[in-house]
Amino acid sequence: MDNLAEILVTPRLASIGMAGLTANLEPVPPYAFVLDRGMDPEERLENAILWKTLKDRAGSQIKAYDDLSKVPDSVTHIFGRAGHRSDLFREGLTYPGPMEKTLPYWTVPGFLELAGRSIKLCDLDQADAEVQRLHLDGKDAFVKATRDKYFTKQVPVGTSLWQALDAMVYSFIDEQACLLVQEYVEMTYEYRLFVVDGQVVTGAGCIPWKTPLDNTALYDPAMIEHRGNNKVGGPAMSNLRLDQYLAFASEAVDRLGGGSFVLDIAMINGDVGIVELNPMRLGQVGIYAANVRALVDAVLNRFG
Repeated sequence: MDNLAEILVTPRLASIGMAGLTANLEPVPPYAFVLDRGMDPEERLENAILWKTLKDRAGSQIKAYDDLSKVPDSVTHIFGRAGHRSDLFREGLTYPGPMEKTLPYWTVPGFLELAGRSIKLCDLDQADAEVQRLHLDGKDAFVKATRDKYFTKQVPVGTSLWQALDAMVYSFIDEQACLLVQEYVEMTYEYRLFVVDGQVVTGAGCIPWKTPLDNTALYDPAMIEHRGNNKVGGPAMSNLRLDQYLAFASEAVDRLGGGSFVLDIAMINGDVGIVELNPMRLGQVGIYAANVRALVDAVLNRFG
């Protein structure tokens, strides 16, 4: 009787141990998805839709994680959110790879000709001279750091670059090619297009409250004049402008050399121009009301 408990418990413990060992021996899915833990409701909804679409497409090949630190080293693809964009870039990943890490679009052949405004790459002293030149022409300046999502500032006539930078000026001392100085222009009806392997696969207006649940077409026609607006333009004008945008994008992708990237365009100085390009990183860039299934299919076909 003294060893009855041991007789009963030992096989159970062995069973638990074998179950844990079996779980550890299960193959790790090659695709990982990092769930959004932020507070923005549109971003969290977009993240959930993207996860569902990837899961429907990849099945057992993908697994969700609530933190990037929990993603095993053996995975080959990482989608979704991370604490910072640079956290996604481990050595040896198939996706995102080096070309999806950063995109200095101002160096891409064809960009400056399609931007619809003057843009100059500068060090700190050159930036000061360029701001002064624009001011002498009666134009406000817009200054952007070449570091990803680091610094942007409008510099109106009557304000010096040093005043605009304030304490941030120390971040740019002794750095080369650290600032983009642009003519400040009004940008209206901004639209985002997703380009995969040289093909525009879907798109949507840059409307902050829209998500893929609002998608109505491969290229969703809804647009707003300014991001702060609450009123969406009428369908007739939106469709007419969309035709104009798609024609521009077709030419622009060729002139930019193809590849995979996110292309933001808008009406600039009375014509269609490029706002900026962003790396093609699913989960790290807003999808708005684009067709998420078309986007996922294209990305997995290209990078899977």
